[in-house]
Amino acid sequence: MKKKKRTTQLPLIGLTIVMILLILFPLFYAISISFQDEFSIYRTKPQFFPNQGKNVMIEVDFSDLKYESNLEDLMLRDATLAIFPTYTQQRKEGITAIEIYGKIDGKTVFHSRAHTSHLTLENDYGVYKRTNPTQKVLLGKERYLKFMDNIGYEFDLNGIDKEYSKETEKEKALVEKVQDNFAEDFELNGNLVKVEVNYSWLQQLEKYVYYFELPKYMFSQWPTVEKYGVFAFAFNTFLTTGWAILCQVFLPAVTAYPLARLMKKRTSDFMTMFFLITMMIPFVSIMVPQLILMQNLGMYDNYWAMLVPWLVPSPFYIILYKAFFERLPNSLFEAARMDGGSEFYIFTKICMPISKPIVSLIAIQAFIAGWSDFFWYYLATKQASLWTLNVAIFNMSGSQAIKQNFLMGISIASVIPIILFTFIFAKQLKEGALGSSVKG
Repeated sequence: MKKKKRTTQLPLIGLTIVMILLILFPLFYAISISFQDEFSIYRTKPQFFPNQGKNVMIEVDFSDLKYESNLEDLMLRDATLAIFPTYTQQRKEGITAIEIYGKIDGKTVFHSRAHTSHLTLENDYGVYKRTNPTQKVLLGKERYLKFMDNIGYEFDLNGIDKEYSKETEKEKALVEKVQDNFAEDFELNGNLVKVEVNYSWLQQLEKYVYYFELPKYMFSQWPTVEKYGVFAFAFNTFLTTGWAILCQVFLPAVTAYPLARLMKKRTSDFMTMFFLITMMIPFVSIMVPQLILMQNLGMYDNYWAMLVPWLVPSPFYIILYKAFFERLPNSLFEAARMDGGSEFYIFTKICMPISKPIVSLIAIQAFIAGWSDFFWYYLATKQASLWTLNVAIFNMSGSQAIKQNFLMGISIASVIPIILFTFIFAKQLKEGALGSSVKG
């Protein structure tokens, strides 16, 4: 009998697992894209697992130039010619980072490292935007100074504690291609000594650092975004979501308490029907009137437009609170009134503490609704400094220069808080959904 029962259960369990995998597949695929380079994601055959990062290390000897007064400037020029052309001409090889070591008499005196995601930003939006990366262009108009300042470097004639990490011999073809760059198209001031390659998974994770930097490049005309990058959008999202939770937890409860405990049943039922009717009205039908109202009140394209609409309590939450309050034993309220407790005292000290399961449920739902809201924030704001993450991702996706791995990386980052919030409060969510009954 037990064997037969297991046999009938296995298909159902298998179907459940398949459904879970299908639901999670888009998320996993988006994560996979975020770890790939901009060429891998456009292959005809999709690649579900990213490759290990490749770090190209270039050593240039400046011993013959050690007495030059402008030695640092010469090294900056060579670093630019070593890093940027290697990125532009060999990026299809899956390179994730490029390092240059400048040495004098065997001692490292100059070091610079650039992640290819950072170089992508400089190429698409930064110093070398819409330029042909020839030697003349790279070094002209002192672009290389700003480029190297953005990338960062170390220079010390007394020596720098920087040496090669473990190299590999698997990438001989890539090494030869990099060496050919300097033999054919780019002339260094120093002497190219060697080119080596090593691997690192951490360089794939490092991509996210530069994904968060993308808004600084795309929306540099907005000081707040230029300074804080994606965290400016994250602040707006947390602000509006926190406000949504506060309003939707408290205001529906205040509205529902008189309906459940102070009004006559006929009046209460009539008012409840009113809220039920408003639930049937789609937002799209009141969207334009609400937008015009905001504009007339001077609440357009500012934080008021984003916060004020949450002051309207959700009809669904009102009905949820009302049903819960009606189930509370009358003896609680009678005893409190006999002891001289006011209605405000009864509401705050009795009803709300007992309502923790409902409060948890509404808080979670309000968090998800506030975090995921897009359309109203898109209509009500034009300034990039006011955008939430969803609005920012939508506007970034409209750029022709945007790379899909950047977009997926920011999208994954915007989903993580919802996932964490749901996991943390899963117990409360279950209790709120199933345990709303109260024993008398």
